[in-house]
Amino acid sequence: MAMPRALTMAAMAKFSNDLNAEQKKGPSLFNGQVTPKSWLTSYVVGAGGAFFAEIGFYPFEGLPQKHFLKVPGANGALKTVFNYKQFVKDWSYLIKYKVNGSGILVASYGLYKAGTKTYLPDLHPVCQSLLAAACAVATQTGVIYPLTKAYNWRAEQLAIAAKNGVKVKTPCIGKALFQMAKANGIGSLYKGYITNYNIAAPTLMWYYTMDEVYLKALKKKWEKDHPENPIVPWYIPAIAGTTGSLTAILIASPVEYLRETVANKKAHALKFHPNKDVPNKVTRDSLHVSPRYTIKKITGPMVRRTYNQAPETIRQTFGNTLKASLQGPTVRDIIKRVILRH
Repeated sequence: MAMPRALTMAAMAKFSNDLNAEQKKGPSLFNGQVTPKSWLTSYVVGAGGAFFAEIGFYPFEGLPQKHFLKVPGANGALKTVFNYKQFVKDWSYLIKYKVNGSGILVASYGLYKAGTKTYLPDLHPVCQSLLAAACAVATQTGVIYPLTKAYNWRAEQLAIAAKNGVKVKTPCIGKALFQMAKANGIGSLYKGYITNYNIAAPTLMWYYTMDEVYLKALKKKWEKDHPENPIVPWYIPAIAGTTGSLTAILIASPVEYLRETVANKKAHALKFHPNKDVPNKVTRDSLHVSPRYTIKKITGPMVRRTYNQAPETIRQTFGNTLKASLQGPTVRDIIKRVILRH
């Protein structure tokens, strides 16, 4: 899926800055712009938004056909069977690599953006966003890419062993990393990293930049039109993110088309089968990207608010009840019962 898959599965809007800034406490980086709590919040919100986006797009990703199989029954009629093993395998992969990758991307962008503001204050805000996004994609790709390589390598080794009739114990992904590096060299973990980065980076860089431009403009307009209510509603980031994604697609799709065309010509020169559906592929996938961004931009602020309000809600809802139910007799009551017998 090249650029669209890397874009749709890894890209997350910077939800940590979408809503109103909160008071930060504790140790901080870059003049207090980033704290461990804010970094963790960005990660949680990024991963949470990606998770809900995967749920929203589950029916359209072709996964139901793998999880709900039609098999002939006893009387010859077809019946639907739930393939729970494949379901667990697919969702485990999505959560481990795709959802976590989105969380890392969001948190990394916030970290690098704070760094560019601190150390490059004279740089234009658009250039700051482009630079921060480029570094964030490099970080996210550097963490997730070798893991996915080891995951695929492990699957190939298990398939070869099963074909030869050899029973082997499935290694964990960490052990598979060492096994792959030992078998093929440590460079094999990052083989294709540059290509993967070049696929995702242009679109993500422009997405983060245009998202911030639109978000600032919409926030400014909201403050002007509603001075009595400075709280930015959830749909403002949703509109900014969706518009930013469309703009990024318009900018990056021609670049992706050229990249695919060059790769197609090289494949043709090497007597491989050329991909003749590149224009349709880019157009179709680009249209598929926008609704996913909408889901992520809507769920992101919701996840953030839930994350921020959850401790207080739990305390108010269950705290008093739990405290009342667990509260035992005081020392005075115990003395009365022991000495005075009442």
